[in-house]
Amino acid sequence: MKTFGFLVFVLFLVSCATASYINLNTEEYISFPEKNEIISARLGDKLVEKAVRESGPAILIKSDAIIEEDSIFSCTWHSRTTQEHFITDLGNGFFAAGPFDLDRREADGTVAFPCNFSVQWKICFRADTKDPEILKNVVNLRPEKFGFFAFGECTNELANSDINIVTKTRVRDSNFKQEFVYNGRIGNELKFIYREYKSNFARPAFTQELVYDLGISEEIGFRDLKLKIISASNLDIQYEVISNF
Repeated sequence: MKTFGFLVFVLFLVSCATASYINLNTEEYISFPEKNEIISARLGDKLVEKAVRESGPAILIKSDAIIEEDSIFSCTWHSRTTQEHFITDLGNGFFAAGPFDLDRREADGTVAFPCNFSVQWKICFRADTKDPEILKNVVNLRPEKFGFFAFGECTNELANSDINIVTKTRVRDSNFKQEFVYNGRIGNELKFIYREYKSNFARPAFTQELVYDLGISEEIGFRDLKLKIISASNLDIQYEVISNF
């Protein structure tokens, strides 16, 4: 009996270890501003920066959404605002997004027991395919049923008329940031500050003050960054990005 129990435990660990999850989102680095555009900035402004653009399937619920639940109570779920969350792969064909802020109300929107409380829940669904290529394009799936993800299960059948799968895109900071800050002009010299950040913390060893002589060249550079200076004063600067970090 002990041997059988041990084998079951081992099989459980193996199944957990071999569970595969699909990364549904794509990421790319983008630079600001665009090349070959004349940009105006002021003293202390960041002249260039990089960010991460993330795209992927998401569940969208509009602010006027009313979601019916298959339960013994005649309650409906109301979304407080328009909400959109990326979908994540839970494994075994299940997907979820959230949590969403939802209010439980009567069908006509009134508040009365037992339809008188609010929750934060994830919304989930099951895909009827195991093909990874199809699952990567989960935005094209049209699940027959949605539910709430709670206690490790996708439960409570929900009406899907006000639940939509869309493509979401957001721009966010990367864990490693580089900044090039305008620090003014004295005579023919332009001053800048270069900073590096990791996880939003400045590292003093990677903060550097730079000075360029505009009389030598109207183009300045640091590492892979190259700028063309159009005009500059002690308070303002106009420039064009030739190449970013």
